[in-house]
Amino acid sequence: MDRFGDIEIFVTIVDAGSISRAAERLDMGKSAVSRRLSSLEARLGVQLLNRTTRSLDLTDEGREFYQSGRTVLTDVKNLEGSVSAGGETLKGRIRIAAPLFFGLEYIRPVAIKFMTAHREVRIDIEFSTRHVDLLDEGFDLAVRVGELSDSSLMARKIAPVQQFVCASPDYWRTHGRPRTPQELTGYTYLRYSGSADTTRWMKAGEPKQDGKVNLAGWVNSNNGDFLCDAAIAGLGFAILPSFIVEKAVARGVLERVLAGYDWADMNLYVVYPQTRHFSNRTRAFIECLMDHIASSPGDENL
Repeated sequence: MDRFGDIEIFVTIVDAGSISRAAERLDMGKSAVSRRLSSLEARLGVQLLNRTTRSLDLTDEGREFYQSGRTVLTDVKNLEGSVSAGGETLKGRIRIAAPLFFGLEYIRPVAIKFMTAHREVRIDIEFSTRHVDLLDEGFDLAVRVGELSDSSLMARKIAPVQQFVCASPDYWRTHGRPRTPQELTGYTYLRYSGSADTTRWMKAGEPKQDGKVNLAGWVNSNNGDFLCDAAIAGLGFAILPSFIVEKAVARGVLERVLAGYDWADMNLYVVYPQTRHFSNRTRAFIECLMDHIASSPGDENL
């Protein structure tokens, strides 16, 4: 009787949201997963899930069993990771959530490099613009850019993220290049809607200066790629993270201005649940990511 396996199957069903998706994750047949769930419920003498053709809902007993089961699985996974790491062989699965653009640009090569070096590690990674719930969806970690809002998670700062004020060279030639942040109010702003209307800036030097400028967006979007393309097309200026616009700047299709100012502090973080243990394979992946960022152009800043 594989009781540990039954717990893993049940937790995976809840995390996946359906028996069929759980079967795909576990590389098992759908009927086999369903039988194991029924067997588990029969052995416990309680119903863990209310099953309909469209949804799976946890019962009170199922919710309690799920929370305890996740704790057991996490402890065993971390124990295996620590033992295997002691033998210089990392193994097991890491589930990662990463922002779409940043993830494809920076996390993708790190994941490939890490799995190449550690052949017994499997990485499941979701590149998405959505904000995932690490605990409810069973992710080991997430990479996030910007402000952190979930205080229940542990966070590790990877690097500060620079923001560039940029527009097409033709736009600046036509409208003139601003000399101070306050002058930006006279230009067409392509606003990233995930940030506040008030843009804060700071200028180094003696004496140090800081302030804010209120900018109303003429175009608003939650997608940095779209705003970058709009700026290239000469529709206005944008204030965007360097990792989105640096290639366009290097090609000369965007031109940066006010480079002597730092804009609205942003940072790159790795966040993870407050579990009692932190697996060595996950810790090793984070170190690999930090090394990759540090060796990228711009060193410690993105």
